[in-house]
Amino acid sequence: MWRHLGCAMVGLVIVASLLPLAELPGPDVPLKDKWLHLLAWGSLAAWFGQIASSTGARMRTAAILLAISGLIEVAQILVPFRDGDWADLVANGIGLAAGTLFSAAIRVPEAFLARDA
Repeated sequence: MWRHLGCAMVGLVIVASLLPLAELPGPDVPLKDKWLHLLAWGSLAAWFGQIASSTGARMRTAAILLAISGLIEVAQILVPFRDGDWADLVANGIGLAAGTLFSAAIRVPEAFLARDA
């Protein structure tokens, strides 16, 4: 169940990344776009990092998520109303690293993850 919810979140990020946006949601802060990238991808890394069984699995998951985020940036180049950006990919990578480190440092108890509710 936890993996399915995570995959749904990845799907949501993909769709949100390819839809036209008149304005980004949230308060008006400097570099808001980069903060949203960092938060979205960091959250995904932390989520999947909690259900990963080892450090190697967390690293592979982060690498897969980075590849997905790179493909999204390429896809944005092909969409007329979006722009791919290297700085977005860097923000995604920083978020992924932070989320992966967070999930390694703070672990959810196995009993909770084993629950199916």
